[in-house]
Amino acid sequence: KDQDIFPYLESNAPQNIIPEAYITIKNKEFTIKMNDHYINALSLDESAPVHDKIYKQNESKFNFLKTILSKRSETLYKIINMIITVQYEGILNNNQLKYRPLTQNMVAENINMHPSTISRGIHSRYIQINHTLYKLSDLFVQPYNSTISTHHIKHKIKYLIKNEPFRNPFSDDTLVSYLKGEDIF
Repeated sequence: KDQDIFPYLESNAPQNIIPEAYITIKNKEFTIKMNDHYINALSLDESAPVHDKIYKQNESKFNFLKTILSKRSETLYKIINMIITVQYEGILNNNQLKYRPLTQNMVAENINMHPSTISRGIHSRYIQINHTLYKLSDLFVQPYNSTISTHHIKHKIKYLIKNEPFRNPFSDDTLVSYLKGEDIF
């Protein structure tokens, strides 16, 4: 949070982003390695007297903290696994147009959690897939229907407008008829 990375980055600004997980895609399969090694590295001061009352109170708090951090990691693993499973084709082909419709509510329903948990879980979180950094929230795509995303429709419209004849631009009706021909409307 000390790194001024949101919402704008200077092109030469250092990007000190530590991903939550490292995903490797090989032979049409993916593996997720959570970046949670620090949890097991946490320990209490060995030089403190074990029978001390303050030590016992802090030991309980410390164990609770480790449990919470482990549960956070488990929850993130479930979220990331679901996202990668749904967006696999788009990620594999490095093509956002192949991203399937995916919302936080869809993930929440699939992994049996509340949507607010998903929202907190993906907020300002990154993953690294085969040496490429992805913002988790960027892998969510609003659905137009069960198979087509709004991102896909916007891209189609931009493509049509970009390639329309300069002297004879398309009317709205012409754009709609093109989209109907693609079974979008």
